[in-house]
Amino acid sequence: MTQVWTVVVPVKRLGVAKSRLRGALPDQPHEALALALAVDTVSAVLACPVVADVLVVTDDPAVATETGMAGARVVPDRPAAGLNSAVRHGAATAGGRLDRGPHRGSARAAPGRVGGGPVGG
Repeated sequence: MTQVWTVVVPVKRLGVAKSRLRGALPDQPHEALALALAVDTVSAVLACPVVADVLVVTDDPAVATETGMAGARVVPDRPAAGLNSAVRHGAATAGGRLDRGPHRGSARAAPGRVGGGPVGG
């Protein structure tokens, strides 16, 4: 199977990421849960045989380090203007263009094969 997809994964700073899960694991710091979700997402996406690359868009140093170690390329979140801007920035960095996907919260690739969806939301 040919690897043709680059997946864009925007991740917020850990202190504000996954806010609806705050307190879900009382014995674990919230930031640790958010980081684990980001790293697990990158690992799962990279395990897909048609994915050639994962591009994480984040300004969080821990996310950048850990997802980079998991195999993702990491770029800073510019212009740091929310999820949609982060996905567009990641798509532009990857060389593709995102169109509105069939599911809320995801994006499907146009020619250039770039897809992405929220992790840090």
